[in-house]
Order: sequence, then structure tokens, then C-alpha cells
Amino acid sequence: MAISAPWNGRRKKARRQNPKVVFFISLTLALLSLGSLMLTATVVAAAVSKSGYTQAHGLLRSGIVTSVTNHEGKDPSADVGVRLGEPVNGQTATIAHIRPLTSLKPGAAVRVLVDPKDPGYAEFPGQRYTQKSVAQVGAAAFLACFAFFAFVAARWGLMWSRQRKRSQTTGF
Repeated sequence: MAISAPWNGRRKKARRQNPKVVFFISLTLALLSLGSLMLTATVVAAAVSKSGYTQAHGLLRSGIVTSVTNHEGKDPSADVGVRLGEPVNGQTATIAHIRPLTSLKPGAAVRVLVDPKDPGYAEFPGQRYTQKSVAQVGAAAFLACFAFFAFVAARWGLMWSRQRKRSQTTGF
């Protein structure tokens, strides 16, 4: 049996976090989360806008499928390489985006809407291309982070305010 020092009856004081520091860190993280949410919304809006523009103003062209790449997973889609019969702004090939997966094979004849501003981008007529799940999950995650850090900042900011008032009334 080991001999230990006698207990003196005193406990170690628990270290308290400085409310001011926690408040500013939480506020910074909340603002970063809000900024990330806004960036995600901007990127998603740009993708939706590009698809809408292509569907409304795209140039209808016939072509031959040169390659097909199916992307499986939570948000399945496909990229279809198309050699255009008639060039658009001097470009004779494009990538047509489609959702969900496709069974097209190289050599198949297709009609696509080519974006006149970006001839490397095309879509199939009547099939808007939008990324749904990635945007929704990203927005939900950033919104949850913002809410959490805003709550923590408000709570610790209130604690810091009370601590300041208490020290002003006691004269310290």
C-alpha cells in the first residue's frame, strides 16, 4: 500500500472560460457560417440560372454521341460528349448534361441545346440540369452551424454583459 499525502480539504478551482473570448469566437464562427451559406446559395443560383438560360436561349443542334459518363451516387447524372453536325461559335463538340443516368451509347444521334455563350455546355431539350441534393445538404449544414454558433454567441455575450455589470456595481 502506497503512502499518500494527507488530504487538506481544498478542491482545485475549476477553470472558467472567459465569456468575452468565447463570445467573439462564436460570433466569428457564426458569421463565417452565414457567409458560407450565402456563397453556397450564390453558386446554386448561378447553376440554376445557366440551365434556365440554356433551355430558353440555347441553339438546337443535331449531333452524334461520342462518349457517355454516368455518375452514380446520391445525385445521379450523366455527361454526354456530342460531336455537333453544325458548329456553334466555331466549336464542333460539346458536353451535354443530363439527370438522371442515361442509356445512350456512342454513335447514337441526338439533338441538344447548346449554350451560345459557352458552346462547351449543352443540355437536352426540356431537361433542366440542376444539382439538388448537394445544394440542399450544404445549405442545411451551414444553416445549422450558423444557428448553433449564433446561439452560443448570444448566451456567452449575455454572460459577459452580466459579468461587466456586476463588476461595475461592486466597484472592482
